[in-house]
Amino acid sequence: ESVMVEAFVCHLEAVLQAGRAASATRKRLIRGRLIIDAGAVGGSLFRHLPTVKNITSMGKAYFPELNSTVTIVNAPWIFAKIFSVISPMLTEAMRKKIVILDGKFEGGLKTHSGLNVEVL
Repeated sequence: ESVMVEAFVCHLEAVLQAGRAASATRKRLIRGRLIIDAGAVGGSLFRHLPTVKNITSMGKAYFPELNSTVTIVNAPWIFAKIFSVISPMLTEAMRKKIVILDGKFEGGLKTHSGLNVEVL
């Protein structure tokens, strides 16, 4: 678990620094759009729920405005159930940033994040 959390924090820090540099250059706040492909996630996710909760808490506490949107694509139906367990730990603003989409996600991706599927 610690290696996974450390890698995630390093990734968030890199995104934060890139966003700061882009914001300074453009003289406006630049935030990221996180796309998570959950297509290959299986039953082992349940075993890692404490890690997911830990990562979510860290993101909320230390990187709250890093991403403008978080879009989970190719999500199995169970993701909506898991999100219903995790979402009470999130602020309303954070819940609005997150959308969970199934395998036919192209339209939802564009609507939520403004990104076309071709950029993935």
